Amino acid sequence: MMKQNATLRLFIAIELPEMIRKPLSDSLKDSVIIKKKKARLTSKENLHITLKFLGDVQQDKRGDLQAAIANSVGGIGPFELKIHSGGVFPTIKKPRILWAGFDISKELSVLVNNLENEFEKIGFSKDLKPFQPHITLARIPDYVSTMIPVEKDEIIKNLEKIDLPPFTVDKISLMKSILLPGKPEYQVISTQNLKVC
Repeated sequence: MMKQNATLRLFIAIELPEMIRKPLSDSLKDSVIIKKKKARLTSKENLHITLKFLGDVQQDKRGDLQAAIANSVGGIGPFELKIHSGGVFPTIKKPRILWAGFDISKELSVLVNNLENEFEKIGFSKDLKPFQPHITLARIPDYVSTMIPVEKDEIIKNLEKIDLPPFTVDKISLMKSILLPGKPEYQVISTQNLKVC
């Protein structure tokens, strides 16, 4: 049995439907950098959109977290997102994260702002950086110090080809990250449906 004061590594996210996760997962799998093991693909099951990272949180705070999430979604109904193209963090000269992107809808902007405000009320710091919606497709380890131009060109071409149909966001999830050998595993703790009251 887990102790009440144990901590969990938590974040709030939008889970992606299978119709989105599979083509995203397939979009880079044949890339040269993947075949050369210069990048690690995010597993299909782990693809998601992070709305707010909470960090290590005591287990007994779960009730407060769920209440803050419920307050954040008040008045926000289901909305659509469309994933198109992608990019890299921090720069193409030295890429570390390959991501797929999408436009911020009005509903998503309100939702993220609400989460920041509600979680500040219960002791979490606001994220001072502008929200950059993205889905992490792959990570390039620090030990990969160089990439040849053809590899960088291929990254850009593959990311620019991403264009998926819209999907409906009708819930958000409180999730925990479990660090396992080789890769993290994400598990859903609870979900909160979106609906206009």
